[in-house]
This record gives sequence, C-alpha cells and structure tokens, in this order.
Amino acid sequence: MRRALAAAVLVLAACGGDRRDEQDASGRNTRIPDLEGVVSAADATSVVIDGRRYRLTEDVASVSTYTLDAVPVRLDTFVHAGLDDDTGRVRWIATIGLVSDTEPPRVRYTGRLVSVIDGRAVFVDGTALLVPDDLRLTPGYYAVEVDPVSDRIVTASAP
Repeated sequence: MRRALAAAVLVLAACGGDRRDEQDASGRNTRIPDLEGVVSAADATSVVIDGRRYRLTEDVASVSTYTLDAVPVRLDTFVHAGLDDDTGRVRWIATIGLVSDTEPPRVRYTGRLVSVIDGRAVFVDGTALLVPDDLRLTPGYYAVEVDPVSDRIVTASAP
C-alpha cells in the first residue's frame, strides 16, 4: 500500500476547500462523500469500491472516520470517499466499518447524531450516512446498522 495511505494526514486539510464539505453552526466539518460502498480490492494506485475501480491521487488520505487517524485500506470495509474535482481520482477515504458476514450483511457504526440534512444523518465526527425516508432520527447517541448494498441506515437505536 502506498506510503500516503499509511502516513498520518489531516483529512480535513485535504478536504477543506471542497464544495462537498460543509460546516455546521459549531464549525465542524461534514464529509459528504462522492461515493460510498465496500472495498473489494486495493493497491498502490487504485481502489475498487462496489465493483468499480478508481485511481488514487498521489496524496490520497485514508483515515478512520471516528478519529481521523491514518489507517490502511482494508478489504470488506464500508467506506466513504471523496473525488478530486479535476481528475476524478480518489482524494480521501474514510473507513466507516467492516461488513459483517451475517445474512443480510451489515455495517455497524456508533456515534452522536447532530442533525439530519438532505437525507443524511450527520454525526459529530463528520460522518454523513444516508437515511431512508421512513426513519426519523433526533439528535443523540445511536448505534446504527447500514446496509452495504443500499448504503443506507436500516436500524438505529440508543446504545
């Protein structure tokens, strides 16, 4: 894996000027991904997400969504990714969680919800997960399950 994927990088600096990054009233960044899905392959120059290969920028950042610490790209992991507007290459990848081997498969995520904006549950760490129209969420702590096929939250409960 390319050194940039494992090196400590500031994803917020990498994303700071992007039109998809929005700040809420407290100044926190919300990471709206250009794509989301499950990683099935990765090498030094590309990553395959939901069966489609994407080339990586030279300074790509791969981070934990919870801490923004650098993490390697792992197979069978649900991720959010941001694309470079000029090249269409992946600039950042935020790991949401491992896909379970249950039937149906699920991704588990826990965090403090601050708002729901444009169909996405926005958590305090900047993660913005898709919410189905029939799921009503209010601010607070949640343990959620995401369907890695539809990329949407399917259940949400107080931990």
